[in-house]
Amino acid sequence: MITITRTGIVHACLAALCGWSAPVLAQGDRGSLTDEFKGLSAKERSRIAEREVKEAASDQAYQQVMAEGEAHFQAGRYEEALATFQRARAMRPYNVYPKVKIQDLEALLGARSAPEAPVVPTETPAPATAPPMGAQQAAPRPAAPPPATGSAPVQVAPTEPGPPEWIAAGGEERRYKEGNAFVIERTVREEGATVVYKRVQHPWGQVYHFRDGLAVDERVWRTRFQEP
Repeated sequence: MITITRTGIVHACLAALCGWSAPVLAQGDRGSLTDEFKGLSAKERSRIAEREVKEAASDQAYQQVMAEGEAHFQAGRYEEALATFQRARAMRPYNVYPKVKIQDLEALLGARSAPEAPVVPTETPAPATAPPMGAQQAAPRPAAPPPATGSAPVQVAPTEPGPPEWIAAGGEERRYKEGNAFVIERTVREEGATVVYKRVQHPWGQVYHFRDGLAVDERVWRTRFQEP
């Protein structure tokens, strides 16, 4: 069963009802919990949030449905997880947690179901052919004179930086579009296993990060690929 602390529920519900910014709502603009709260005062919203905390904690049927949805999510059964969290949302429409899970899963499933852009092959230039017999050929260039000896310092061209560590270790990167979203996909080896990271950016500016199909925080991507 999912363990949710009383303090966490209070903060999440108050954030959703009163319009505060909270960590649970950090990824994306979650908006208000329901449109009906727009005409309520802050005191009325707080009272509803406190009542929801007490009722949700003792609602065994709701807790069981949330635990079932989380089990589907951890097992990668995202369609079943979405349907289960929608059931929990219908059971307790004032609770913020089902809505957050539903929005994350809808974004994840949308990115996975969008068709990949076709790969356009590049044209290979035709090999150069030797001139026909008897054709006039350009005169060879004279050899460059040897460098003058002396005490003048020798200038060395600066060396270009090498590839990133994950590329040098055999990693690969693909860039393509899924629907209207732009995707950067990086495949790397971690502890002997192949791991796929994705960065999905939507046209309206929202960015999601995934590790083997599971949503992760942007810090996971930046830390793995040593990006500022």
